Amino acid sequence: MRNFLLILALIFVLVGCEEAKQEPGNNVNNETNVTPNTSVNSTTNIKEEVAKYEIKKEDIDEQVFIIDPEIDEDGSMECTLYFMNDKAYYSDGFGNTIRGVYAISGDILSIEFEDYIGEYSEKPQKLDLKVTLKMSDENTMLVTETPGTYTLKTSTFKDDKWVFDGGEKEMMLLGFEAGNHFYKIPEVAKLDDTKDWVYNAEYEKNLKAESYLVWDKTYYGKDIVAPFINIDSDYAREVNENIKSKLEMIVEHYNEGVEDNISYVDSCGYTTFEEEDGLFVLFTYGLGATDVVHPVYSAYNFNLVDGSKMNLDYFCNYIGREKEEVETFVTASIEEIINAEMNGISAEEIKKYIDLTKNDFETAFKKGEAVFTITEEGNPAFVVDIQIPAGSEHFDTLIEI
Repeated sequence: MRNFLLILALIFVLVGCEEAKQEPGNNVNNETNVTPNTSVNSTTNIKEEVAKYEIKKEDIDEQVFIIDPEIDEDGSMECTLYFMNDKAYYSDGFGNTIRGVYAISGDILSIEFEDYIGEYSEKPQKLDLKVTLKMSDENTMLVTETPGTYTLKTSTFKDDKWVFDGGEKEMMLLGFEAGNHFYKIPEVAKLDDTKDWVYNAEYEKNLKAESYLVWDKTYYGKDIVAPFINIDSDYAREVNENIKSKLEMIVEHYNEGVEDNISYVDSCGYTTFEEEDGLFVLFTYGLGATDVVHPVYSAYNFNLVDGSKMNLDYFCNYIGREKEEVETFVTASIEEIINAEMNGISAEEIKKYIDLTKNDFETAFKKGEAVFTITEEGNPAFVVDIQIPAGSEHFDTLIEI
């Protein structure tokens, strides 16, 4: 997360955000269809009086604040405030960034924006803007005073570069309407700063033997490995309890094998994949006895911004795929897998189990409950419960997309 903040600051300083490319001549346009919820230059429409809070430097420095999601319902206003070394940087999400200095007094944060940076501007432009925010706690800012707009020189693309063309344009200071809130992006913490986000769980296994023999193969207790999620969040705690419960069941199966020389733990381990603000943990185990062993997959997916559970919509956006595209691919793969597994079975019977499996997956997918992950190699995948008329009649399969 800290690296994310520093990278974000660098982007702000150099060129601003590149969310919306603009045609030459519309170089600094943020005249969107967003309607401010209050009039500009107004401090009379503030929704609430916030209790006094003594702002601390650590509340601000190297922290990112975003506009209230309730105001930005369609996600078009990517207004972001970033603070570092007494400097404030603001991006409106349309390629326009302004920067300046900030000062703290009690519960009041004052920002004096001094210049504008834009990839379609010939060079940085001087500004003289002042906004005032009031903090009710370390995470929440209320806009109390704002100019609402600012004026820039316009540029035209000529001879492979942007040059001032003598015109001017009035820009909206998006997000800075009196009464609006900015909220801090939370920073997830580790339970143990000396360890990775995921490491081998250190639970007592209570094994009855370090190893034993089944069908001429030796199985070792040391090969039973489970992950521990080193994230300080409610979801991570829930996951760790779930994994611990599974581990106890796996050890119980192992101990049964010590006594009956039939049951065995074919595999038990995990993989992880981490990239930007996503962490994907796939816990896999297989329990054997007299039937074919199919691996069981348990996927745990984290948003490393706040340690919460990653949802399906976020995942599809994260991997750059449309949900409809993903669903179509997985359902087609289900048909291929069952056809291969049920070779020699009647077409009618095959269709029955294809339909059962597809229906279960499609229902879970539409509810946002489909199980997804990213493999150790970086491949997006879904865990699907395949149904066939043999053995346990159910088994997990990993369908990479």
